[in-house]
Amino acid sequence: MLIYDQGPLNLNLEAAYDMQSGTATPFLLAAAAPANGLGGDVLVVGLNTTIKSNDGLTFGGEVMWGQKASNKDAAKSTINDSKASRLQGLLMANMAIASAPFPMSVTGMVQAIEHKADAASGSDPKASIYELTLALLTNPVSDKNFSLNYELSYISATYKYGADVLAGAAKEKEHSILFAVEGLIAIP
Repeated sequence: MLIYDQGPLNLNLEAAYDMQSGTATPFLLAAAAPANGLGGDVLVVGLNTTIKSNDGLTFGGEVMWGQKASNKDAAKSTINDSKASRLQGLLMANMAIASAPFPMSVTGMVQAIEHKADAASGSDPKASIYELTLALLTNPVSDKNFSLNYELSYISATYKYGADVLAGAAKEKEHSILFAVEGLIAIP
């Protein structure tokens, strides 16, 4: 991990590598490794940044890319439909509300995620997920160990399946509106 933190700019470059990861469950729409098998190697690289201004405005962004190699069975043969990749990005802006009666800020965020798995036959399964979120972050008791947050999100997801991954439906679309209230307590 590389970190640059100078004044209002913070920049992080991160990378992780895991050999034979994910033996028990599917990874990014890819098939899971069987019992006594080996999961494929996983590489994830991410870059994120925040820029803060003196007037309570913060901008942030993140890009992450991950790839998983094919799983192997107990005989070390490659398992079809088990290789996958993912690319995701996020942009956000947060503004402190100075006139609020207690610490409060509002955040807007947009996020995009693209999954892709390699299919042995037919078209590769893919997922595209887009999210817009508006959040009100509050600290009603002015205690740094407690916060109460409200989030409203719109999520649009499209899934495209290869014939060998899901028999029947070749494409699905989902649209969701979510509202959440979160109480967070930090124990020092």
